[in-house]
Amino acid sequence: MAFFDRFKKSADKKGVRPAQPTGWENMEPSQEVDADAERQKRKILGAYALGINALSEHDVKMGADTRQDVIESLASGQVSDEKKRDILEHIQDPVQANGADNVLSAINSKHEKRILAAMGVAGFNNYENVSAADIRAFIGQYPTPMDFQATADKFLQQVEQYNGPEKRAEYEAAMTSFLHKIYGKKQEYWERMRELDKEADQVRERHEIERSAEWIPGDVAVTQSSRGQAQNGVVSRENIDNGLKADVSCEDSYYYEKDRQIFGVFDGAGGVAGGRLASQMTASVLHEYCGKYAMKDCSSLAAALEDANKRVANEQSAGMSTATVATVFNRNGRVMLGFAQVGDSRIYIVDAKGRARLITEDEGVGRIITNAVGHINEDGSPTVKQFGEIDLHKGDRVVICSDGITGDYGDDLMSEEELGRIVSASHGAEDASRNLVAAARKKDDRTALVFVPDFDKA
Repeated sequence: MAFFDRFKKSADKKGVRPAQPTGWENMEPSQEVDADAERQKRKILGAYALGINALSEHDVKMGADTRQDVIESLASGQVSDEKKRDILEHIQDPVQANGADNVLSAINSKHEKRILAAMGVAGFNNYENVSAADIRAFIGQYPTPMDFQATADKFLQQVEQYNGPEKRAEYEAAMTSFLHKIYGKKQEYWERMRELDKEADQVRERHEIERSAEWIPGDVAVTQSSRGQAQNGVVSRENIDNGLKADVSCEDSYYYEKDRQIFGVFDGAGGVAGGRLASQMTASVLHEYCGKYAMKDCSSLAAALEDANKRVANEQSAGMSTATVATVFNRNGRVMLGFAQVGDSRIYIVDAKGRARLITEDEGVGRIITNAVGHINEDGSPTVKQFGEIDLHKGDRVVICSDGITGDYGDDLMSEEELGRIVSASHGAEDASRNLVAAARKKDDRTALVFVPDFDKA
């Protein structure tokens, strides 16, 4: 975010520097943690904003807006677990400051000793024999409380499973004391990090609610750019928002009927003129079939593409084209997506949790397609080999896109996970289609068609 750059420059001028590790002076849990909580949070947020691993030497001054910007970045996943761990590792713990023997002397309750024993070779019931070596081994295995969190949770779950909730409550209190004695300030800052994570979770949940309201059933949007625009580096979200559209060199075409929920993307090949003509002819045939037939199953879509294949093949000035088409319909109370595909343009379903699922298979190797509209098989076999129907669920979004979006291999490849994240983080179909085109890395024509199935109209 641009704000981070501005904030870093401001902090540099003020002389904000990473803090040197400090010792831990008291073996008991700090009584000042509650009073210091906001100060510790400010330091953590400052470290996030500044992009440094250590905490600042002094409070990082930030207003409410700046603080909220950092929380927003945390909610959007811009602050990695590695970043959090790096910050914690820069804080000196009691073992480093005072030695394992001194820390061991502070581990004085039976429950605390049992926690330590359960993590080492002594064993849960041999807690009286824990030693400084166990302390050092513990820190070696779990250098920060962040590393120990999952194990601590599992330990408490097992206590509850075998001894009930009251015993778990006893060990939860002992665990808190134990962790403060083992980790000192590291534990305090980890607790503050978890509180900030909860704030970020609330922001994330609010954004998800806001975004879900913007995914309107029946909504559809398409964004395109050309190969030349990609090669010149002008395809960005800012430029798209400012009116960038695919120029005349783009060979991709698309088609949709919003009310009838019929959609298609067609990626031309064979030179700008021939490829564009092939994709446009394929889109035109789909339009023609929509005027004649109900088009409420996958076989009708496949028939339209077979007809388009013959017409494009018989047009000497036409090249070839991919063709990926879909329709939404209701069969006996089940809302279905019917689809048919030729080539390597794809269909994804992105569910309400942002998980993307590819439902087509590329007919090609690398950047060479092995099947296309306009190619007649010598044995007279059908061109359309992929067609089918799949159940849709409330909250699903559908993406149909050319390979300019998804890429082929290496750095230009967009994974299912990445595509799902982009769609899930978008504010409706229009926002998603623009984000997909802007995020694509392949230097090619790009077309992203995104729609929200309308279950009531299926």
